[in-house]
Parts: sequence; structure tokens; C-alpha cells
Amino acid sequence: MQAKILRRRPNPKPRIHPHQDPSLGEPQHNQPCWRAVQVPCWDAGPPETGQFRFPETHEKQKGDRRQGKQGLLQGGETVVFYGKTTKDRAADRRNLGRVADILKMPTHPRVGDRLPDGSYFVDMRFSQFLLFHPGEPMVTQDDMYRLPREMQELHDKYMNVASSGADLQNLEIRVRVPKHYGFFDSNMGEIEKENDVTFGIDFLDLFHLFNRKCLNNAILRLWCVHYTREAYRVKQYGMAIADPLLFNATLLGPDPLLAESRRLAIEYLTQFILKHRDHHFIMILYHLHGHWVTIAICLDMGGVTYFDTLRRKGNEPQRDFGPIKYVIDSAYRDAVKWYEMTGFSRNPDAPLRHNFNFPCEQQPEGSVSCGYYCAHTIQQMINDFKPKGKKTFKEVRNWFLANAELGHNSKILVYEIQKDIGEILNKEVLKSSRDYYGGGIVTKSG
Repeated sequence: MQAKILRRRPNPKPRIHPHQDPSLGEPQHNQPCWRAVQVPCWDAGPPETGQFRFPETHEKQKGDRRQGKQGLLQGGETVVFYGKTTKDRAADRRNLGRVADILKMPTHPRVGDRLPDGSYFVDMRFSQFLLFHPGEPMVTQDDMYRLPREMQELHDKYMNVASSGADLQNLEIRVRVPKHYGFFDSNMGEIEKENDVTFGIDFLDLFHLFNRKCLNNAILRLWCVHYTREAYRVKQYGMAIADPLLFNATLLGPDPLLAESRRLAIEYLTQFILKHRDHHFIMILYHLHGHWVTIAICLDMGGVTYFDTLRRKGNEPQRDFGPIKYVIDSAYRDAVKWYEMTGFSRNPDAPLRHNFNFPCEQQPEGSVSCGYYCAHTIQQMINDFKPKGKKTFKEVRNWFLANAELGHNSKILVYEIQKDIGEILNKEVLKSSRDYYGGGIVTKSG
């Protein structure tokens, strides 16, 4: 009997919306938080300062229900709104007011800006706005199935709180940091030694995590807390992870008004280096104007390594690491010279060697996955990297170069980090018997 050959039917060509530019692809109608509109153009200048102005030509309102198009009269002009095919028309009409609130703003909204209707601006892609509405689902049902199980459980807890009628804008997930981790206490203004440190993660931070947008300081701070404990668990005593709260380029610039924040960062890093003087590496997460970079200070070899997941190539200008370089050099010099810590050289004034172009895994161009890649680098340093057998800079570089050349799948990497963060929040932060439990979901302090 002749075997029957089964051929897979080829995927149909994606249908382009009749009013969408073919080069931009099909609008994401199944996203409940994406609002697709024909947005006004800006004047010359960056998006933060550019003024809205409507284009010269506008499509007339036709009321074509078959194509799912609705019209919005705004200032005598018609702004086209594309309805979502997976939702009813009533929801589309309700969302027109939210879009109108954005268009009325005199300048381009920033990430995290609160709109008049209570929603928060997160992102804009072509002609679509990504908005977070507290109390509404963070992702669609279709996207929920693509999330890790841990993230689905976290979303169920969020919806339970939202269904209770609580004011989500005034709530946060409280995280407790054990006092011996060496994290910075923003209330005391110093490295905490006597009491535990607490900080909060609000629901806007979780919205970024669910939609795989740029991770903010609170989520990565939790990641550093967890892998500080993991370093003890796997007996990786050569690694120490500093609190990323103070290491932000907007707080460490040369402006005289930032002198106090620079002094605070130098003092904290000096005390952290002294606390971990017997370690091989001090890990820092640095936020450089919207981009996260992992920095490793090697106390044995006197080197500072920058793991930039968007390294400059060819003749591209190097990123401005001047502010954090000044903080690291000052903190190391104070620890060696004034506190008599053993340095890598007999000369206490010997400068550290900074390597700004170190090989590491690179994120896709145009993505906002730098926070996930920084989390992956710390995970890699704690779980896989063994510094005892690597005595020279060349040996350390070859180890990371081999991992970078193996290649990776960016979607899988982000998925795994999402999964781990969801597991930490569910099992370590929201359970009263665990190490990071600080009260669960509580009212914001201050």
C-alpha cells in the first residue's frame, strides 16, 4: 500500500489593513491596550519637546463598519481610528475619548505620564499608543497563553486585587531586603546595617514586564536582591551585587546641582567595596539615559568591564560613561587610600583600567530588551562563571567571547527572564513565609 504524503498548507499571506501603510505591517488589533490612530506629526526637534500638528491631508470620515473604521472629529479635523476586530463596537467608541486625550496634549507624552482619564502612557509604535489602564487586564487572552505559567499566576493575583475595587494607583508590592545584603536605605541615606530595607514595585512596573517593555529600577533591584542570595546558595562567594538605586546617569552628571547625589553614590560604593573586599568582582547595574549596562569591577586585577548589549561598532562614537567612571574611580581610591584596603597594586594611587568594548551577547537592534540582557548577564556570572581558574584579563575575555559567539534566541532569553521574575514575585515576595515578604500588596509609603 502506497503511503500518503501529507503536505502542510502554506501560511496565508498576512492581510494588510486597507488603511494601513503596507510597509508597517498589520495593526495589532488583538492588543487591548494598543489604541491605533492616525497620529499628528511633530515639528522639528526631539519627541519630548516636539509640538503636535496635524498633517495637511486627512481622510474623510466614511463610517465604513465593514472595515472597522471610526471617525473622530478633533478641532475641525478628522482623525482616523481603526477599531479592533476582536472587540465590540461599544468598546471602540469608548476608547476614542482616551485617544483624544493624548492628541490634546501640547507635547509628546513621556513614558509613565498620567493622562486625564487615569491611564498611563507607555509606548508608541507607528500609529498606535500603548496605554496602561489600572484595573483592566494587562494583556489579551491570546497573549496570556504565550506567557510563562508564573506570569499567568501573577496576572490572576493582579486581577483579584483589581476586582476588589481597590485604588491600584496607591498600591504597590512591598519587597523586603535582608540587612546583610548591603543595599542602600533611601530613608536613612546610607548602607543599611541594622535594619532590613524595603522598597515597592507598582503595577505600572508589572505592565512593562508583561508587555516586555524596558524594565525599570524596581524590577532589576529585585533581581539583584534574589541573585545576592543565589550567590550564597551556589557558593559563588567571589561575586557581590550592589544596589542599582543610585547608579543613574541623570543623578551623576557634572551639573553642580547633582553634587550631593554623586557624593552619596561614591560613599555607598566605597562602603560596599569595603564590605566585600575579599570578593573577586563587584557587579553594578547602570542606567544610561534609557539603556541598562552591566558593570563588573575586578578587585584583583584592577579592571572595570562594561557589558554593553548595544556595543558601538565601527566609527560610531563611544557612549559617555564619564559619570559612572568618576564614581567608580573615586570609590575605589577612597577604599584603598583612606580605608587601607589592599589594592591590586602596591601604589595606592594606581588607576583602574576601564574596558568599554567588552564582548557580550547583543540584543536585537531597535529593541528595549537591555534590562533583560543585564539580568541574564548577572545570572550568567553567578551560575556559570567560575573566576578561580581565570587569573588574567585575557582568560576572562575569552570565556565571555566564547559565550557571545555561540549565539542565542532573543525571544527565549526574554521569556526565561520573565519566567524567573514571575516566580520570584509569586514564591518569594507575595508569600508571608519567604525571605522577601514585606507585607504583600500594601499602600504606597510616603
